[in-house]
Amino acid sequence: MSSDGCGCSCACAADGSRRPGRGQRLRVTLLALSLVLVAVVAAMRWERYLSQYPRASGVSVQPVEFLASDPLFDMTNALIPRDEILSGGPPKDGIPSITSPGHVPVSEFELPPGERVIGIAIGGEEVAYPLALLNWHECVNDVVGGVPIAVTYCPLCDSVAVFDRRVGGEVIEFGISGRLYNSNVLLYDRRSVASEESLWSQLQGRAVTGTRAGADLETLPFELTPWGQWRDTHPNAKVVAFPDPAQRSYDRNPYERYFADPENLMFPVQPLDDRLGRKERILGLAASGESTAVILDALSTGEHRIPIAGTHVTVEWDSQEDALRVNEIPEGVQAMHTFWFAWAAMHPETAITGRE
Repeated sequence: MSSDGCGCSCACAADGSRRPGRGQRLRVTLLALSLVLVAVVAAMRWERYLSQYPRASGVSVQPVEFLASDPLFDMTNALIPRDEILSGGPPKDGIPSITSPGHVPVSEFELPPGERVIGIAIGGEEVAYPLALLNWHECVNDVVGGVPIAVTYCPLCDSVAVFDRRVGGEVIEFGISGRLYNSNVLLYDRRSVASEESLWSQLQGRAVTGTRAGADLETLPFELTPWGQWRDTHPNAKVVAFPDPAQRSYDRNPYERYFADPENLMFPVQPLDDRLGRKERILGLAASGESTAVILDALSTGEHRIPIAGTHVTVEWDSQEDALRVNEIPEGVQAMHTFWFAWAAMHPETAITGRE
């Protein structure tokens, strides 16, 4: 305090002006430190959010949570390394699959002509499933032409597989586990006892843990084609409507940045095969221990019979429209569209069709 005995709690300079006293300076310092601490905590929480939900944020981060044991699923009889099963960020059902969706006529549905859809035709019934929908749900449990099917899509692998949901005389309903193997979605089968639910690999087309481990799914013919082409060539078809447009931005692709980078992967993949570019689009075929990756860009426009394990799969490719149609899949053969890196990791000995 100044010697003139002014009686205030501040310090007074020789010219009579006041300057902050020690107590006031301390309060200002504490306030500044508090603001810095709040900013640091907020930044840490944001980083934690991004690390837990990289698939929604579009930020490339390496996961830190490995799930060698998992109380939510039956991990017995595992056919894949349990220490390579990762948390994808969202929890079980954090990405909600759809069951018994609503269908509307294509004439009543609006979508940009270039947006890709998965088209299914069974028993005279035709239904389209927009990838704009599957980016957010990844699996639709549906019935088309009397056949219970699962239309599945993993945005991290651009992988499309359509399965018959009948296994051993039972119709299975699939959910999204929140787990990944080689950056590919692991589905799970919904059961009355949750701890007995098995994990299923999309790109292997089989159960990989639990009592159903080793059970295979039958893959069904499909189209992957622009909406405009599907709409014009299937005028009597239906399309799956967006279930909750007020809750999700179906007109926004949360993976746009990921697709734009040909090298970036969000999650570890082993092995990484450099025979093709990581995100080269291929049609993967597997049967009886054989597998091949058909380079789509190497196909000419028209119909092709692709040999596999003593039989063949019939496909049509339109290079101008970037449209793939898998017309015929023999029993015991699996056919899926995907990025090269994911197929090669699941099938390390795969051959390549279409490269000179």
